[in-house]
Amino acid sequence: FLQGIPAGGELPGAIWFLAEERKNERDKILKCSFSLVGPQIGLLLSLAVVLLLQEYLSYETLLNQAWRIAFLSTGFLGIGGYLLRSSLHETRDYNLMKAGHKIVQYPVRELFKNYRFELILAFSLSIFEVVAFCLLTVIPIIYFNQIFGLKSFSSLLIHVSVLIACIIFPPIFGKIASLLPNKIILLTELSAWSVIIFSPLFYFSIDSAKLFSTLIAQMLLVIFFSVQVAILPYFLVNLFPTHIRYSGIGFSFNVCDGILWGLVPIITNILISKTQNIASFVILFPLSAIIFLISARILKKNWNKYFFNI
Repeated sequence: FLQGIPAGGELPGAIWFLAEERKNERDKILKCSFSLVGPQIGLLLSLAVVLLLQEYLSYETLLNQAWRIAFLSTGFLGIGGYLLRSSLHETRDYNLMKAGHKIVQYPVRELFKNYRFELILAFSLSIFEVVAFCLLTVIPIIYFNQIFGLKSFSSLLIHVSVLIACIIFPPIFGKIASLLPNKIILLTELSAWSVIIFSPLFYFSIDSAKLFSTLIAQMLLVIFFSVQVAILPYFLVNLFPTHIRYSGIGFSFNVCDGILWGLVPIITNILISKTQNIASFVILFPLSAIIFLISARILKKNWNKYFFNI
């Protein structure tokens, strides 16, 4: 690993590839806004499979045999992904580095030696997006049935709607950000403040078990969260130069995603157990937003170091 295998998986690769395949800086902002939409599409497809299986098959059939259908369909998607990847070409920037013999032999070693500040900053910037995504998409699946007494099919339809919104809005905000490139930090700060302001509405709606107002509050939070989804990848790719970018994004975002994605449900369960209040997990929204606001201030102070004037 330390002898040069770049850190990260498919998601950092997607961010890196879209960033390198830009026409200009505005185009880079727009293309990066699509890179975090993939996980939402994956979750949406998985929920669609669950909906179809539950609708047309009995519970016993699903438990005994039909669950294998999901694995078989994933296998075919994997083949499609392999064929797609094999048809991709190397980026212009990579080919220039290769021609100039500037490919880093030990990227992980260089990353931790020369880019520790960027790693910490990228990790901190990613916390809000990762936590908010988990709170808006995973936690409701676990607890909304219990709170509102929903049937499984109705619950899944709600979550499908949320995921569709998570797919639609980021590219829209990416387009807006590409038209206002010098205001992108302001846009993300406004989204964080909006989440802080509207979190109490989400909390009191859940606490009083009012389904309609809960869904309205959840959708508002999805819209504000989508600004982060759209712009965060652009922040990450600019923090690291081309020769170390893939490893930098891989370590910072994947470690953040890997740690928090597992911890948020655990912390949520602890909060609910300690407070005996099922809405107490909402406090994680403003806490993660505050971390982002502090990180964004640090990023703003170092703007000229990492970003082009557009």
